[in-house]
Amino acid sequence: MVNLLLKGYLWTRSTDKAKKALISWEQLCKPKAAGGLNFTDILEWNRAAISKLLWNLSHKKDKLWILKSKKYFEKAGYTYADYLHMPKFSIQCFYRTLQPIYPKVPWRKMICNNYGVPKWIFTFRVAAMGRLYTRDRLAKWGIANILDYPLCNNAHESIRHLYFMCPFSNYVWTQLLAWQGINKAPQDWEVELAWISRNTRKSGEAEIFRMVAAGCIYHIWKERNYRIFQAKTRTAKQVIKTVIQEVCYRGNVRAGIERRLRAMNFYPV
Repeated sequence: MVNLLLKGYLWTRSTDKAKKALISWEQLCKPKAAGGLNFTDILEWNRAAISKLLWNLSHKKDKLWILKSKKYFEKAGYTYADYLHMPKFSIQCFYRTLQPIYPKVPWRKMICNNYGVPKWIFTFRVAAMGRLYTRDRLAKWGIANILDYPLCNNAHESIRHLYFMCPFSNYVWTQLLAWQGINKAPQDWEVELAWISRNTRKSGEAEIFRMVAAGCIYHIWKERNYRIFQAKTRTAKQVIKTVIQEVCYRGNVRAGIERRLRAMNFYPV
């Protein structure tokens, strides 16, 4: 019940049940390195809390309580002897032990080490997981009838066309790369995402690159939504300028990034 309330509040900002979640709750409870948000799984936390209660009781004369908690301790990899000789019990540590070892996603450092606006980073995460509400996905659910991509109107909308096969998004990303001194033609989304994820150095240039990548993905998605829901249109140059200006505003509060930004053109287009 508590998990259902949390899910509803996350996606609808109310306690009502969400119609369709962008990302499953199980995925959000994974560590950030595994593509989640490190939310607490209430059910697993409750198991850890019960285990501590039973651990306390097992040190009393009534040993029958051990049978109640045995399956939780075995799941966490503890033997019966380990269980009886534990000097102390931490619910948080036991909760972490109950969780499986999740594989790390290749784009984790783009999320965890990004100083961009939080909504940029969230949109980047959803896009990297292929969970954006593109029209091809909506059509599979019987929600959308129009499949044309509103930024170019010459192909069906999909995550691959959105980033960066569309001439609009292709131009935006190419110019943003050129602003950073990178001369590269955008490729297929999966290939481009893998290339973006490899730029994880600890330098001012790499930090700016991560911010620009997240800002670009967010503002292309925002422009798409503007055209569909508000009938508003911006040119590609306006989108580029907006991304650069917002990156400069965010970067000026960090000394390492500020020095690099000063050497770059604030109005490249």
